[in-house]
Amino acid sequence: MIIIFLELKQSIYKKDDSFVSVFPVLKFFGVVAISITFFIFNFLLAKDRTIEQNMSVNSVLLHVVLPILFVLDWFIFYEKNKLKWFYPIGAMIIPAIYVCFIFLRGWILNFEGELIFPYFFFDINKLGVAGVLRWIISLLIIFLIFGYVLYFIDKIMLCIKKNKNI
Repeated sequence: MIIIFLELKQSIYKKDDSFVSVFPVLKFFGVVAISITFFIFNFLLAKDRTIEQNMSVNSVLLHVVLPILFVLDWFIFYEKNKLKWFYPIGAMIIPAIYVCFIFLRGWILNFEGELIFPYFFFDINKLGVAGVLRWIISLLIIFLIFGYVLYFIDKIMLCIKKNKNI
């Protein structure tokens, strides 16, 4: 959210029609993280919720509209070819911190209560440690791959742009 406000401020005060350039690495990390929100909600969690829950304004805005707009913003308004090969690896920091937070909170609360684990794939009481680790590792690998897909799309878009300018 802070990045978005800094981008808006830069857009308002810049004199030319250049790309937004506020913390491109953090923006990329945010794009991967918000995409995780989109994919996990829509492909893993929505099926276990009612239509009313899935179609609430809150749910649609947070899990569908915001992630799509955030990714489109990155594709349209960020200069291409700024990503480094290791950015997708770095983007795993945010989900890893989140996982640590969830389990630290669970440990503090003695892993008891219905709301300790926000998602079924964190529930040690139902899946066991090995089951939770399988989910976490699988999801991190999927999103590492997704980060590299974005990385290569960035490179392809630069090539397309260069060919149009020739």
